[in-house]
Amino acid sequence: MPAPDLSSIVRSLRARILLVFVAGLLPLAGYAIWRTGQAAEDNRRDGEAALLGVARQVAFHTHDVVEGGRVLLHALSISEAVRSKDPARCRDFLSEVARSGGFSAVAAADEEGHIRCSSVATSGNLNVADRLYFKEAMATGRFTVGEFVHGRGTGRAAIHLAEPILRADGIPIGVVFGAVPTETLQKLVIDRGLPESVTVAVGDRNGTIIARQPDSQRVGERLSPERVARLKANLRRVVGPVDGVDGVPRYYAALEVPGVGQDKLYVTAGIDATAFGAVARRELKLALIALLVVGLIALGLAWWFGDIFIVQRAQLIAETAKRIGDGDFAARTGMQTQDGELDRVGAALDDMAQALARQRLDRERTQARLAASESNYKRFFHGNPMPLLVCDKASFEILAVNDALCEHYGYGARDLIGKGISVLVVPQQLERLAQMPKVSGLVRSSGWLHRTADGRVIEIETVGHDIEFEGRAARLISPQDVTERNATEAEIRRLNADLEARVAERTRELEHANALQRTFFDNAPQIVWICDPEGGLQYVNRHWTEFVGGTVDDWLGHGYESALHPEDRVRYLAERADRRVDGKSFQMELRLRSQTGEYGHFVNYGSPVFNEAGELFGWVGMAIDVTERLRVEQALRDSNRELEAFSYSVSHDLRSPLHAIDGFSNALLVDHASQLDVEAQRYLQRIRQGAQRMAELIEDLLQLARVSRVQMVPGPVDLSDEAQGVIAQLRAGDPKREVAVTIQPGMHARGDRLLLHQVLENLLGNAWKFTAHTAEARIEVSTFDADGVTGFRVRDNGAGFDMRYADKLFGVFQRLHTAEQFPGTGVGLATVQRIVHRHGGRVWAHAEPGSGAEFSFVLQTEPVEQRSKA
Repeated sequence: MPAPDLSSIVRSLRARILLVFVAGLLPLAGYAIWRTGQAAEDNRRDGEAALLGVARQVAFHTHDVVEGGRVLLHALSISEAVRSKDPARCRDFLSEVARSGGFSAVAAADEEGHIRCSSVATSGNLNVADRLYFKEAMATGRFTVGEFVHGRGTGRAAIHLAEPILRADGIPIGVVFGAVPTETLQKLVIDRGLPESVTVAVGDRNGTIIARQPDSQRVGERLSPERVARLKANLRRVVGPVDGVDGVPRYYAALEVPGVGQDKLYVTAGIDATAFGAVARRELKLALIALLVVGLIALGLAWWFGDIFIVQRAQLIAETAKRIGDGDFAARTGMQTQDGELDRVGAALDDMAQALARQRLDRERTQARLAASESNYKRFFHGNPMPLLVCDKASFEILAVNDALCEHYGYGARDLIGKGISVLVVPQQLERLAQMPKVSGLVRSSGWLHRTADGRVIEIETVGHDIEFEGRAARLISPQDVTERNATEAEIRRLNADLEARVAERTRELEHANALQRTFFDNAPQIVWICDPEGGLQYVNRHWTEFVGGTVDDWLGHGYESALHPEDRVRYLAERADRRVDGKSFQMELRLRSQTGEYGHFVNYGSPVFNEAGELFGWVGMAIDVTERLRVEQALRDSNRELEAFSYSVSHDLRSPLHAIDGFSNALLVDHASQLDVEAQRYLQRIRQGAQRMAELIEDLLQLARVSRVQMVPGPVDLSDEAQGVIAQLRAGDPKREVAVTIQPGMHARGDRLLLHQVLENLLGNAWKFTAHTAEARIEVSTFDADGVTGFRVRDNGAGFDMRYADKLFGVFQRLHTAEQFPGTGVGLATVQRIVHRHGGRVWAHAEPGSGAEFSFVLQTEPVEQRSKA
């Protein structure tokens, strides 16, 4: 038996069926491999996200430790104990702080780096001027984080935090710093129950490890400069595999610790490279094996089913087709159309054989009908009212003309038959006639000029198609006289051209205006809208769909109303109905539902548009997103309330110890003065003065807190009457003073009477105080016009101040004069500003040194807190 030919096997139907089946499996296999790869990629991204999450967790813990140290050091930098020149007092204070603050040592150094006091005993004259944290704190005047060092006083490995000690003008005069031991950092930052498979480390700017899990014994090791540079270049990304300091290849994620300054501390988190992505590789291998087994089974089934249902039927169809090709129209496959595709092909072949038999009979009948049709055609040609001629297709010789053509052109049939069609064409178009292509089928041609027998030139359009005339290939042509029609159309075209020119000019003007409008609206920073008189949306720019989603068409008409908050929709519809009646502009706050389902806050402005007759034509407006502004304002209010509550609580709790200090000091002076020398009595007097000044500060702080916490009771206030009462109190307290006071009568405002009385009490009290050294002291209280709003001012001719420091006036404890010059705590003007702000107003000052000062303020007609509740 001869061996099968490989090429014939490949060309066989079975082989091609298998190839088609394999081709169909390839996309499935590709998809399975791609999907497994995607799963592996998802696994890898999840691993990266988890690794970055671990790094971020440790970074936040580190930030909390540093932030706690910063807050403590800042408190130390402004404390009296650290700023005093008493080393023993400072040392005792710092020792107590170190024991409770998590530092191994806390110390204060002067501006040259010499240690003034320390929580630990030191030998010799220690100097830290060469330490990086000292240099940065002195240079920047801000909190800083140092590098990994061993403390000179303790000898322990630590990271140093430093806060500058500032003068009143902000110039550093020293540094207070604390050493956070690496073991403390290890416990607070790393030992937090992190996953066992993860390696985490915290390092300083030089790459020195200051905390690590596991292998905490590597603390103090320094990474190579190349490794540090690569770490900083790949922050917030996962890279790897990279050999760790222990030689184990890992994938690493690195983050900079936030909130401690740029290039200060870094966190790295790593995971073993062999464990990273192992699950995805195992899933890919199993998927490929399963795909191979399924493919082999499917190929076997395809071979068996293909032979039974395809190959055998195809062979029957081929044999039947060969018989039909040989002329045997009786040959049939016997297949039925409902059994399948190949059966339908066989049935179609049977139908084709039957149709061929019918066509043979029909062709014989057709030839007979053609002979009869030719006779009818000649009668139609000569009796047709349209001009007609027949010419030879190749030579354009006129073979026949009908009576209508002869009548229209003025020729007799004998004058035209046997001549070329050029006898009808003007000489100028003979070249065009000679160059006409030999076309077939129905052809229309225009632009011809023909000459009649009397010499008239007429414009002609022709319609021609191929015919057979007396055994010759010919064309039947109908020349149509379009002279009058063309003249009419030319006039219409001229009129249309003039109209189109005017329309085009107007269109360009409108397109230019529309382009400017679209550009302006589409690039406006907020939502711009246009509505019809009934409030149906006609246009809205892209900022609408960017916020609410969908397309512009989804929201046209009244569909946009569904994006309004249900409560605001009722207000909006009522406002729209009112404004449609009076035709006025409107402004209102609305909430819009975003495409995420959350509501944003907007201020919606709308203005009416009127036509030339004064009728309402529509509305145009803008919606401004104020969501973020409201959120920030609420956050500021919450933060201020918490800060005020804290200040109130702290200040209230400090009064009792101060009363005890003052009382016991006074008891010593009164009951034991004889046992104390002059220096000791002077020290007690200074203690009492300090305690009393602290009590005044605390009382002013409590007063400032009450201003923010007290419930406002708005109403009409006679400021002239309130000012008279304050001046009366000042004169009663200092009856020997001669001060010329002028108070404008009839000054009225709306607000909380007690709070506004306190404003006048502070402003007039300052004017009274700062004119104490002026020979002819004058104080004036009056009103003025502030852009259409009534303003109030208190003016004096006292000490005044330098306007360069005006920005510090209204800060708490900010004073522009010493206590020896003028007593005070620096809280009064801060209280004034807070009261004015609660009334929705503003306060400012103007002064010249030695020429007095003028404090002005304006109030809203209704306090801001009442408006927000409304």
